[in-house]
Amino acid sequence: MLHTDPHSSRKTSELLSAVAREADGPFVTLADFADHLRERSFGLLLLVFALLGWIPILPPGVASIFGLAILLLAGQMVLGRVQPWLPHWIARRGVTCEAFARLVTRITPVLWRLERVVRPRLPILTSAKAERLVAGFVMLLALVICVPLPMTNAFPALAVAILAIALIQQDGLLTLLGILAGIVALGLMVIFWSGAYLGIRWAAG
Repeated sequence: MLHTDPHSSRKTSELLSAVAREADGPFVTLADFADHLRERSFGLLLLVFALLGWIPILPPGVASIFGLAILLLAGQMVLGRVQPWLPHWIARRGVTCEAFARLVTRITPVLWRLERVVRPRLPILTSAKAERLVAGFVMLLALVICVPLPMTNAFPALAVAILAIALIQQDGLLTLLGILAGIVALGLMVIFWSGAYLGIRWAAG
């Protein structure tokens, strides 16, 4: 069980480091985050699941679980739900503490840099209506993450992570950058899948 204080005012990087440090079981499950971070914003949960889905090479089907979790959270945001919710069969999934600790080690320097520059700005892009529209875009990215193909989850998950940080910090400029990153990620996936399809047709012909 994790012992993170959901009411803590610590920065996102500090909170994720504490989760990695304080987990006392073999796995960090989605239920751990949902239980201990439910008082925090949707953005923090989206960030955690996006970081888990960002791992470029995951066992078959694992990235799809994280993508589905992102899809459900973003869908709840679109519907205006206040409290995040995850079904049990998703919530009990997770990764090893070792894998999550490695991921936090990799992402923490990036978060440190972001936390020095992100701040509330461009409120028109962080309003409740704008957040619902962004959540709809996140749903599209989540569908791509759910596709069970290798090496296709990293870029969309990274875009979701950027949008999640923008949501947490109410940073409209970062929201724009996240949307741009998402569009680029979707474009790369189209190129990847188109190239794979044409390659298969060429090999079969």
